[in-house]
Amino acid sequence: MSGSFPREKYLGRVDTLLEEFGLAKSKDTLIGGWMLRGISGGERKRLALATELLTNPSVLFADESTSGLDSFMAKSVVQQLQRLAVHEERTVVATIHQPSSEVFMLFDRLELLADGATIYQGKAADAMQYFANCGFECPTFMNPADYFMEKIVVVDADTDNTGVERVRILKEAWKTHVAQSNREIEIINPQGPRYTKRLEAAT
Repeated sequence: MSGSFPREKYLGRVDTLLEEFGLAKSKDTLIGGWMLRGISGGERKRLALATELLTNPSVLFADESTSGLDSFMAKSVVQQLQRLAVHEERTVVATIHQPSSEVFMLFDRLELLADGATIYQGKAADAMQYFANCGFECPTFMNPADYFMEKIVVVDADTDNTGVERVRILKEAWKTHVAQSNREIEIINPQGPRYTKRLEAAT
């Protein structure tokens, strides 16, 4: 925080974040490390998020905040991220490693990348139907996140010709989807954004 930020407000902000992230009971506990036992892994992840929020940012980037946690603690951390987005109206951008199906459904929007190219971008809840429309239907009892990764990750491009072709199909499908969406926008608003603004001003 800025040096001009009053100490009282700074300490008050710290106490508020400790309460919000369920860390108040560990307030006087050392963080710890390899040689010294301290707070738990879940508490450590929540503390990292709380630290990022000290300056009250409107945008929060959370890079693999659930790595190394069990499914229960991972869900708890993502629920904290969801609370920040929904109740505090912050923009939260998160990368996540092997989310459970429950954790996956906590996300509003999803972006899937393969070789730096977009495979899907949109509502997380719509991703399964999109993949099904592309010919890749997620089995009923399979974790959607695991299924998507199975379809877009190619471990060895030299030997996995099927995987390479599958990713190529998904890349082309997304390009087609975007192009179709753009055409629909042009049909709805053939005059472009300036026409829309003039129409709004006239009404």
